[in-house]
Amino acid sequence: MTSTHDSIESIVNTQDIWLVYLKTRILDPVCTVAFDDSEFLFGVCCVPAVEIHALDRIRKHITKNHMEIIDIFKCLRYNSQEWTDSSNEHKTIRRIATMARRLDKIHSIYTSEGIEPFTWAPQ
Repeated sequence: MTSTHDSIESIVNTQDIWLVYLKTRILDPVCTVAFDDSEFLFGVCCVPAVEIHALDRIRKHITKNHMEIIDIFKCLRYNSQEWTDSSNEHKTIRRIATMARRLDKIHSIYTSEGIEPFTWAPQ
């Protein structure tokens, strides 16, 4: 028989994939995601984490990659059923979310161009 405490504990410790939409500043030329001379990058990061740890985990990831967070626009739980259209944006999110879940590692997509990925969201 499972106690209420065990049931709550299993819910709390379940990792989800969190989509974190952010703007970062590149701090160092050795930044692993820098691909042009832009000072800022916009990104969507797929973060495998228990809800209360998602933002801590992304902050550590960004710092480790020689960037700083300028703004977090949105943080939402990934639900594959909401990302079903055939657009390149949805395909990209599905692919990096799957890799993040499978490898238990943050996967991201960044751009410095006018099309900012923080506008990507399920319709």
